[in-house]
Amino acid sequence: MSLNVAKAAILKNLVRQPYAWPGGYEKFVITKDGGSICHKCCAAEFKGMLHSTLHSMADGWECEMIWDAGNIDGPLHCDHCAAVIVEGDAA
Repeated sequence: MSLNVAKAAILKNLVRQPYAWPGGYEKFVITKDGGSICHKCCAAEFKGMLHSTLHSMADGWECEMIWDAGNIDGPLHCDHCAAVIVEGDAA
């Protein structure tokens, strides 16, 4: 199985299961260019992201890895819709 096909399978899993277990943290995509895309945008833009990932398009939609919000310390927003993925500390 090629690396791109494996990344595509992981992207498909994110759309089907958008929260990590255990913990219930929101999963999100880190794109090839370092952007962060929330699971809602991944679902809405799935076909384009899948095509970019399978064909190494390097167009900003190519999935590099899946991460979950439980592993992030600071504020993080979706680069597509600006939704909050991780809230910053209230201190």
